[in-house]
Amino acid sequence: MTATSAPVRETNAKRWIMWIGWAVSLWPVFVVASSATWKLTHNAWYVKEFARIGWPESALTLLACLQLGAIILFLIPPTAVLGCVILTGYLGGAIAAYTRIGEPYPVLVPLSTSMIAWLGLWLRDARLRALLPIRRRTTAFTLFAAILLLASGVHAQVTLNSVRIGAKDTVALAKFYEAAFGMQEVNRIDAPTGPEVFVNFGATTDAAKANKSEPIVIMHRDSDDVKDPIAHVILNVKDMNATVAAIKAAGGSMAGDPRPFRNTGVVIGIAMDPAGNRIEMIQRP
Repeated sequence: MTATSAPVRETNAKRWIMWIGWAVSLWPVFVVASSATWKLTHNAWYVKEFARIGWPESALTLLACLQLGAIILFLIPPTAVLGCVILTGYLGGAIAAYTRIGEPYPVLVPLSTSMIAWLGLWLRDARLRALLPIRRRTTAFTLFAAILLLASGVHAQVTLNSVRIGAKDTVALAKFYEAAFGMQEVNRIDAPTGPEVFVNFGATTDAAKANKSEPIVIMHRDSDDVKDPIAHVILNVKDMNATVAAIKAAGGSMAGDPRPFRNTGVVIGIAMDPAGNRIEMIQRP
């Protein structure tokens, strides 16, 4: 072994660590750049989601510029730490926005993105590794735990947001769901074609807004003359007969009498709301 072989190996190792860091850094850049693009183009879904968490549409452009500025600083080595700090602050705001409305699962997206951004920067910057060293005895365990955490974060980024159905008169159909199932209007988005109404279960409006279950979103459509045989809404009921009576009293109908499912003790009924949407109801023993 020559006197220069060890320093050469160390230099090569540092170079590989740096390139791995750049590869890891591409993920938060992609996530934030995608979000900024949706804001600048005023993507219809994104505008609705933005309003749902309490932000005005007028703030989209400003926040998109903040996101793009942060990732540009993050990609430039001399300003990478500053960019990562700004990016973390922005993502912290996203965490606060979802925490405020009681939705814990979407929080994992900005949380995992900021963690991956710092991991990428830590691998890219030797000065940061010197400032925040990992002890050799715990390196393998720490890296393994980090990989598991990041992997779980990626899987947890996808959750059910809501169930959407259509109606020509969305406000009237929302009244049906209130009368038939005890739901309350929790949000309304004014769209050019007609209001989009969100309903959820609750004895009062405040109770429905505090409900952590996913809402039913009623979106405007030009006609209710849609023959869709699929029940896109499936509800659990405790008393099938009482629920059927409430549906009929509210203006809905049944596709047939509720029937038992094999020998399980489960009873299944198919209802239709006034707009023609099918609703499957399941009563368990």
